[in-house]
Amino acid sequence: MAAASGSILRPMPLPTVTSATRPFAMPGCAGQCSTMSIWDCSGSFQSGARPSFSSAPKPSMRSTIPTWRCRTRMHRVLRSGRSHPAMILVTFSSRSMCRSKVLEEGMKHRLRLVAAAILLSCGAAWAQVESVNLWNAGIGGYATYRVPGIVKTKRGTLLAYCGGRKDLSKGDWSPTDILLRRSTDGGRTWEPSRMIAGNGQELTDNAVMIADGKTGGVHLLYQKNYAKVFVRDSSDDGRTFSQEREITDIFDQFKNDYDWNVVTPGTGHGIQLRDGRLLASIWIANGKLNPDGTRAHGPAAVGTVYSDDQGRTWKRGALVARDSAEIVSPNETVATQLPDGKVMLNIRSGGAEHLRAVSTSGDGISGWSKPRFDAQLFDPTCDAGILTDAAEKRVYFSNPDARDVPGAKDRKWRVRENLTLKVSEDNGQTWSHERVLDPGVSGYSDLASGKEELYVIYESGSLQGSQTKPDHVSVARVTKSWLMQGPQPKPWSSPE
Repeated sequence: MAAASGSILRPMPLPTVTSATRPFAMPGCAGQCSTMSIWDCSGSFQSGARPSFSSAPKPSMRSTIPTWRCRTRMHRVLRSGRSHPAMILVTFSSRSMCRSKVLEEGMKHRLRLVAAAILLSCGAAWAQVESVNLWNAGIGGYATYRVPGIVKTKRGTLLAYCGGRKDLSKGDWSPTDILLRRSTDGGRTWEPSRMIAGNGQELTDNAVMIADGKTGGVHLLYQKNYAKVFVRDSSDDGRTFSQEREITDIFDQFKNDYDWNVVTPGTGHGIQLRDGRLLASIWIANGKLNPDGTRAHGPAAVGTVYSDDQGRTWKRGALVARDSAEIVSPNETVATQLPDGKVMLNIRSGGAEHLRAVSTSGDGISGWSKPRFDAQLFDPTCDAGILTDAAEKRVYFSNPDARDVPGAKDRKWRVRENLTLKVSEDNGQTWSHERVLDPGVSGYSDLASGKEELYVIYESGSLQGSQTKPDHVSVARVTKSWLMQGPQPKPWSSPE
């Protein structure tokens, strides 16, 4: 039976936090144990003053549940008077075993089980963020888990997916399987992890799911060895999938425009346009062949593929951007249909600007605008998540906004920390509010939307000191009202 642990942070006028929780063993936890944290911070963090968290050390036993701990820099932030949150840490499991601590300057009150139960029972009334680890590195037969995505089906089922890397021998080229976890209760509980593509020996990765809001179907696109692309379909909310069908011939049609030797969909999730069209972003590269048989992921180009017959057949769209002096090696790209009906591609690139690039089209397959850099969207050269809620007329965005992380400049701004959510209320032209979701090491992310909450799946923690080897893949459930109370993101320009 899976167990969970967690922490709750509520705003209180306290000047410092002086200690942190420890990992603890919980009987009955097997396989993929979870970590849950619910927190909120008062005030807004000034430049260079955001708090930093890290995961507890990787458990040596499957029954050891990691909780969050606070680094010394958090203490300095609080002493500086820039923010005054207090921390209430609540640890619990499905067996209703609870532990609690209130951490304040000069005192530590250990709460009784009854008090913790009261907190948990009423927590839904004020909780702003709760986070559950779906996959933990080294558990479940995989060394690490990467490149996550999430969709919400027509029936309301959440499908969370990622690539499970069997070892760390070749980075992105390591043997990988695609894994899935389902939730039918809004992310409160999750079914066990299971493999939906791959064979445990080869590279099968870069999953992109599209939830069809008209038929209820789900379509899964993915690549094998960055050489072939396949699709599988589900008509029962991801309980089962069809046999894979190869659609590499659609991608071969791009070779007349860009002679690729690396091909993949994604990242994140694909979309369905209001006219029913299914659309996925793709990127291709003409990379140098390495001695070990792998190929470089650049220079690269991005575009889209689509289906107008509910996923039965697929076609190519136009290329949107390619490696040039204006935009260096555009690759991992996410798509959304804006409230005004246009389709936006939000693009990662490798240039010195360290900003996300955007391009729009009327139909998602042609007539793309010239890519422009968005000054409010800092990019540490990493994947991002994007999502439109048409009913709200809002666009949501997530990525590691590490512009103010100490030492970021020394690392050429390629720092994967400080996962931040942003929202636009004017079709992605500007961004009106932002909130830091996870101040620690955090990488690739994706988004799904509920009525009052966002679901954010993301890579968290650092394995072996590497920010490209996550310790966990986590899902956070965030109230939209919390995000809408955040400050406006500031524009950024590289000082280089």
